[in-house]
Amino acid sequence: MIKETFDSDNIIVNGVLSGDISLADILKWESELSRNKYSVRILKILLDSTGATYDFKMEDIEHIKQRIIESLNKFDSVHLAAVHDNPYETAYSLMFNKAVRIDNFHHATFSDRENAINWLLDS
Repeated sequence: MIKETFDSDNIIVNGVLSGDISLADILKWESELSRNKYSVRILKILLDSTGATYDFKMEDIEHIKQRIIESLNKFDSVHLAAVHDNPYETAYSLMFNKAVRIDNFHHATFSDRENAINWLLDS
């Protein structure tokens, strides 16, 4: 499950993942974000995966990458700070960072929310 809120003070989309997260869950949320319902040109996302378990394969990262490429034209840039507390999900995040090298898409992996938020605010 992905629960989304919007921090209008800092202009950050907060996504909190919990339970088993499938590729379909990620693609559905990406599709919702790509509609740009917050009317921002610079999309900043805090993705808190500390309560989640990824239920997809490393090969699925390519599907996520393609969806991101398709939706990036709606934004000047996208900054995604992912917070993990589990080595398995952290590994996915680091592999994602390595695989998704796109000029206006910036991704970083963190072990705590405070540093992730600071990175987004500095972006």
